[in-house]
Amino acid sequence: MLDTKEFIDQLGKDNEEFYNKQQKWAKSYWPDKLSHEALIISLKTRFWNELLGAEAIARFMLKLDNVNLKILVGRQVGDEAKHSHYVKKRIEALGGNIGEPLKEQLDYIETLDRFDYPEQFFAAQQFTVETQSIKRNKQAEDTIDKETVEMFKKQQTKIDSFAKEADALKKKVI
Repeated sequence: MLDTKEFIDQLGKDNEEFYNKQQKWAKSYWPDKLSHEALIISLKTRFWNELLGAEAIARFMLKLDNVNLKILVGRQVGDEAKHSHYVKKRIEALGGNIGEPLKEQLDYIETLDRFDYPEQFFAAQQFTVETQSIKRNKQAEDTIDKETVEMFKKQQTKIDSFAKEADALKKKVI
């Protein structure tokens, strides 16, 4: 059985290998230039990912005993909630509304809610979905409007700052 550090390291390698094997269209949220309406629809999905993710992470935090992990996870809840706020504002500025989450999004959140151990939760969420999201955001810059790119860049700066804190805290926890 792997210890936690070995598990995280192996998961990172596996995720990178999986990502690199994907076709170009699967490596970006939006591989083609988006029309105004398509951008709104795409941002709705993003909004619900961020909001539902914040809520799932908050519920998971209640299962944790380790105070250092609670600090790390609590910050992530706030970041995800802020992201949903900014994406909602962008949707509204484009003349859209947030609509309802997709069934697949709700199913994914239900899966996250069933995890009891940090390794399970982080493997399914932070170390897979989030790490690939950062890469996909960067690649999507050519397919969306300038204002939306700027919104994502502001969020990315905050994510990068969080990632540095998370790495430092992870060394204390593991």
